Amino acid sequence: MNILALDLAVRFIIPGHPLVLKNSKQIVVVNGRRFIKSNPRVEAYQHRAVAALCEQWGTRPPITGPVNVAIESYGAWKRSGGQIPDASNLYQLPEDLLQAAGILLDDRQIESHDGSRRVCMCDTCDQRPVYKSGPKKGEHKPDCGAVKQCQCERVEITITGV
Repeated sequence: MNILALDLAVRFIIPGHPLVLKNSKQIVVVNGRRFIKSNPRVEAYQHRAVAALCEQWGTRPPITGPVNVAIESYGAWKRSGGQIPDASNLYQLPEDLLQAAGILLDDRQIESHDGSRRVCMCDTCDQRPVYKSGPKKGEHKPDCGAVKQCQCERVEITITGV
């Protein structure tokens, strides 16, 4: 299926904390030989994400033409916390998942990431408690206590033809 011929955008949502594939490898030694594999947390995320994508895509054939993929990663990060991932590292795993779910024939079809962004939800979260007294009375606290466990975390993917 060539999405360009359809002249529309296809949108997907992967629930959960956006993960980085690049830093999620571990070395396993079997019979004295070393192997590199994804850690169990990433493997579990991949299984859940592929299932969610397959459910949203259905039984349609894969997209075969060149595409633009906008990846919006909504994570419970704080810009001041120092634990914020690089935006470019947040692209690789969703790209691989689109191919694994049979939505894209090959992730090499992706021509651009126009519109992709990383959203630090903790900086603007309206669920953060408010200081009840003191000099900051009425201001929001730095976080809601749900860092990396926020129910609103997700990856939104929009695919359009080039």
